[in-house]
Amino acid sequence: MNESRLRPPIIAIFGGDEDAAEAAFELGKLIAAKEGIVLTGGTGGNCKTVKDAAICGAEAGGGRWIGVNRKEPDNKRDARFEGTGLVLEFAVGNRRNFLEAYMCDVAIALPGGAGTDSEVASCVLLKRPVHAYGWAGSAMHGMQKRIRRASGEAEIPALDQQILQVTPVTPSSNGITDVRHKMPGQVVGELLEDVKGQRPGAFPPFFGADYHEMQRKYEEFLGP
Repeated sequence: MNESRLRPPIIAIFGGDEDAAEAAFELGKLIAAKEGIVLTGGTGGNCKTVKDAAICGAEAGGGRWIGVNRKEPDNKRDARFEGTGLVLEFAVGNRRNFLEAYMCDVAIALPGGAGTDSEVASCVLLKRPVHAYGWAGSAMHGMQKRIRRASGEAEIPALDQQILQVTPVTPSSNGITDVRHKMPGQVVGELLEDVKGQRPGAFPPFFGADYHEMQRKYEEFLGP
């Protein structure tokens, strides 16, 4: 499909190590410069974490962002516009890791822990391309082994059987590209190439009518 007819690409930035916040900021800014939309698990404001630094970078670059904020199921779900972004609160606890993967077109994984593993594994299951950036060699290999094991067994902590039943996933272990030795600009260029002519990310369809208002705001945010 002609790229000009598609919505802007939604690029997720995952990671949990505070040392990676600077890289997240730079990547968010570069994505904004290419008119991409940054997606993270943050809400902005605190630029010391990867998820919020990515948002700060997107705003610094004059771009847009989506924050899939974590809330427990007993909290009220919500969607609200903040600055140049949209905050979505599905109130599904750690399942939001899977939702981030579902909504993005492509992802970049900075160093992190179990939460990052869950986000990356969800992307692998959904066949969303993932580019791993900033990892030390041993940590990178460890992460890849964990993801291969998790995706092969379809045992992602962030998922439950209900979501798996309604989501067409195909386990795969080939969705992670090692780009740790490349410059940030090169990484963003490759991310955009991965989704050229296609936008697999979408608003999760498995929640039903209770989430229609949230979906309406999401579609309004993306525009025509």
